[in-house]
Amino acid sequence: MTNPPQPSGLAAYSAGIPAGRKMGWLALVAIASIALAALAAAMAGVALSRSSSLADNARHPLAAPERATEASADRTAAARKDACERWRAVAIAVNAARKPFVNSPAERENPLTANALAQAEAVNAVEVAWLRQHLPLATPQDVAGPINEYLEAIIDVAAADAQPGADADANAAATRSVAAANKIKAACGM
Repeated sequence: MTNPPQPSGLAAYSAGIPAGRKMGWLALVAIASIALAALAAAMAGVALSRSSSLADNARHPLAAPERATEASADRTAAARKDACERWRAVAIAVNAARKPFVNSPAERENPLTANALAQAEAVNAVEVAWLRQHLPLATPQDVAGPINEYLEAIIDVAAADAQPGADADANAAATRSVAAANKIKAACGM
């Protein structure tokens, strides 16, 4: 089998595009790709230098030591207040989401129970992740410690709720969450 005859000026298998024009487009695409890659590298370098300069500033504060102490005390008080308010919002949301599950029929196959459990689990996961992400780093340990205990306990409540027959485990975890909540309330003056 032979190839059909080619018109003059076209390379074999060129789909009718003259050889000179085909190389021009390839060169243009290659140059555009290189330019785009260089631009991306430059932007990455700028972003990297910005993040490292911010990290350097965080490690080497510019404030004088006596002013830093005052600012630190103010920052700690603000972090305590923020942590307490954020924990309170999470606790209200978690309790409100769990209440329909607690009040639902005991049969796990019941659509009301299954739906209430799914809703409680989803809210629990979101609220735990949100509080962990938004808990200020400067939160004093007398607040941060009990908040972490509370989060661990409500994760255990959710895990036990999801397992049929684990009511005793869920109740034990709920008791731990109440104990942690009482510590948080005392530390936050609630």
